[in-house]
Amino acid sequence: MRRLEAIPETNESLRRIDGVIADASTTRLEGILLEARLAKGEIEMGTADSSAGRAYLEALQQDAVKEGFELIVRKRLPLARGRNRSSHRVGN
Repeated sequence: MRRLEAIPETNESLRRIDGVIADASTTRLEGILLEARLAKGEIEMGTADSSAGRAYLEALQQDAVKEGFELIVRKRLPLARGRNRSSHRVGN
């Protein structure tokens, strides 16, 4: 598999996603914020330094559970699939 750092569009994509993250954070659109962060983490997982992407997604997982977005964690976040989710129930 070709790592995304070799593709020039990766940095531009990350820059644009960072803009979405900033806007969603400012306007407090939590669902959009979490989806944009998920996209960023997925892109970073495809780069040469996938450990940064993994750390980013782990932080996102914690934030999503804390904010009551467990459904995103269960359905979309790859890191959450192998973990015991019963201890993370928040009422969704």
